[in-house]
Amino acid sequence: MSASPDFAEFLRRIRSGDAQAAEELVRRYESAIRQAGLAVVLLARPRTPAADLSHGLAAGLVAAYVSSLLGGVWAFAGVEVEGTFYGFRENENSLAFKWNWLHRVDETRVLDLGEFGQEVYEPDWQEKRYPDLKGLPAQDQRRILYDKMACDAVIGVQTGLLKALPLYFTALLLLPALQALAAGHLLRRYQRPWPATVAYAERIIPLGLTLIWSVALVWAAFWYRATGALDWFATMQRMGWRMEVAIAAAVVAQVAAWRGWYWPLRLLLHAAWIAPVVSARM
Repeated sequence: MSASPDFAEFLRRIRSGDAQAAEELVRRYESAIRQAGLAVVLLARPRTPAADLSHGLAAGLVAAYVSSLLGGVWAFAGVEVEGTFYGFRENENSLAFKWNWLHRVDETRVLDLGEFGQEVYEPDWQEKRYPDLKGLPAQDQRRILYDKMACDAVIGVQTGLLKALPLYFTALLLLPALQALAAGHLLRRYQRPWPATVAYAERIIPLGLTLIWSVALVWAAFWYRATGALDWFATMQRMGWRMEVAIAAAVVAQVAAWRGWYWPLRLLLHAAWIAPVVSARM
């Protein structure tokens, strides 16, 4: 089943370095994710931490399965396949078959990829990149390169799925399990749903955002480094410094909530992680 065009568009914007797209993606879906543990505990009413954990994992597995069937995970595969055909704006496949540069480059051409650097295409560039093509007729070279592109696209499906695993594992397995553990503990502590819900929200909202933001930052860092972008670390810092500040403040806010620090200090810490998120949208 194909991925949602809207979700795939988010991923394309994230690949192009749009930090607001990553924040918008998290903001759109994290509300449903963070409520899973509380809903499971209120419905099932498990009596032990082990039961909390098993119920949270079960709910997460069902959510992961349904999300995969409805196309969520396949959006990552689609973006990876798109990268095979177009790369970062353009690549050798799009130039060879879309713009017909194969066997038609009479002089050296430089393709500017912006922050991703430049690519130089000289006459017979395909033979310099793939020495095994030397001596073959032009038609055979074209056929071999086309078959290679098709193989790369097929492999890209699996690569995209593997790249999505950390995000799916965190959002649909680890996070629901932690939510169920927290919800069960708080419900047994307060004995009533409303006080437990308030305490749950104070702890789980920053916890969920911390986990998802952390995985998103690590994922983006690996992706930027793999692209060969110029000064990729500085680019990452320019894009993600607000998120890094928010993560640090949210971690301290969670400690404050669980340790029962004074309310004024806890409110200040929550404001400290909310402020970078708000400023990034302005």
